[in-house]
Amino acid sequence: MFGDFRRELTDSIPTQYQLEYAVGAEALTKSIAGAAPVFEKRIPGPEISPSRLHKRDWWTGGRLYIIIDDFEMTESSGSAGPLGPLMPVIPQAADVGVHIIIARSTAGASRSMMNPAIRRMWELGTPALLLSCPKTEGAFLGNVKPRVLPPGRGQFINRRRSVRLVQTPLVEGPPKVSQD
Repeated sequence: MFGDFRRELTDSIPTQYQLEYAVGAEALTKSIAGAAPVFEKRIPGPEISPSRLHKRDWWTGGRLYIIIDDFEMTESSGSAGPLGPLMPVIPQAADVGVHIIIARSTAGASRSMMNPAIRRMWELGTPALLLSCPKTEGAFLGNVKPRVLPPGRGQFINRRRSVRLVQTPLVEGPPKVSQD
C-alpha cells in the first residue's frame, strides 16, 4: 500500500508491486482497514512457541509493506490516522508480515509523537532515520538532537536507541522527458 498525498512518487514503485495507491488519508485508511483483519488473524496465540516466531510458519500469504509519504498530511489530534486499524497488530507487525515505512517533514515533527500509532511504534523500539532537521525543532525522537546535515546524511536510531551517523545512497530516477 502506498500513500502518496502530493503525488510526487507515482513512478517510484512499479504498479505490479502496488496493492493500493492512495492520494488521500481517507482512501489510505480504507485500504488499511480492509487489510487489517487478515493480519489480526495472524497474531500468534499461546500455541506458537518462541522458537517458531522467527520461522513465521503459522500463517500463509504475502507480506504487506505500507509506505506513507508526507505523513503530516494525515495527522489530526488524538487520532491514529490511517494506521488506526492496525493498532492491534503493531506490537507483532514483523511476526505477522506487516512493515510500515513513514516519511514526514521535520517541520512540527514533535506533533507526530502525539499520534497513537507513531507513539506506539516508538515505544516498541521501531528504528528511525532522522535526516537533516533544524535544531529549532527540538528533540522529538527520544533524546536525539536534530542536526543540519549534508543531503542524504542522517542519524539512524536503532531499536536499542543507539544513534549512528549514516549516508543514504543517491539513486538516479528515470530520465525526465523535456516538454520542449
